[in-house]
Amino acid sequence: MTSNLRIIRVRDFIEATPQGNLDYVKARQAMREASSVPGAFNKYDLLIDTRGSENNLSAADTWQLAAELAVLVRANTEGYRAKIAVLCPDKEFDHAKFFELCSHNRALNVRAFTSFEELFEWLSQRSQITKV
Repeated sequence: MTSNLRIIRVRDFIEATPQGNLDYVKARQAMREASSVPGAFNKYDLLIDTRGSENNLSAADTWQLAAELAVLVRANTEGYRAKIAVLCPDKEFDHAKFFELCSHNRALNVRAFTSFEELFEWLSQRSQITKV
């Protein structure tokens, strides 16, 4: 099956604060930019590649990002079928799994990975469009 995939490399557009932490405000802006593409979350799946960046967001920030992502996904009036994959280094897997859990609690199809092979296998499985 073919898939339309948008890839977001976090290190390319989310700058760190002077303390070396990812900037929460810039992370929110990046999500808004990704969702502004016509067909976002309906015609495109999303791969968020966090490798090469230090993720020091708090649990509260992570929870809030998942909440905001849910609002953006549901704003698509055509419904959504997007799969959102988070690719991370092994040391960040627990943090990515927490984002996955927060997203699942909002009925989003998010999954964390450390392996490209598993990620693309998951993305190749078809999703149904969900109307909200």
